[in-house]
Amino acid sequence: MKFDKLEYTGKKPYHDRLAATHWQPGDTKLVPEAVARKLLRFVEFSRAPATQQQADLLQLEAQQGQQAQQPDTSDQQDDAALQQAHAAQQQADQLRQEERAATESMLLTIEGMDKGALAEYAAKYEVKLDARKGEAKMRAEVANLIEQFGAR
Repeated sequence: MKFDKLEYTGKKPYHDRLAATHWQPGDTKLVPEAVARKLLRFVEFSRAPATQQQADLLQLEAQQGQQAQQPDTSDQQDDAALQQAHAAQQQADQLRQEERAATESMLLTIEGMDKGALAEYAAKYEVKLDARKGEAKMRAEVANLIEQFGAR
């Protein structure tokens, strides 16, 4: 099985369901070649430098050789990997909760805005609201923008 080293240059944490990996901004990881082809379709992913990639591939092969020779340490490695995955999951959950709290806070804030404030806030999303609409319809459109794109 061949591996490619990819670098994630995005600004937000990213969870890849295909390879079941969590990416933080600036992360560099080895992924299977088939998964790498799919991830490279996105602008946020790029191949790591070739010399570094070859060194990491050799290191990965050495680790696999050690695992074949020392099967009794696999429990410790599994426990460490499980703890690391659990910590990453908790961090992702916390980020989702913070984003949701910010969204809910902004939804409550727009309830007190008038037409002018709603139009001004919609401009942050590069949307121009029709001022002839009723305040309730404008508020609903802004709420949809917040739900769709998050609070700004």
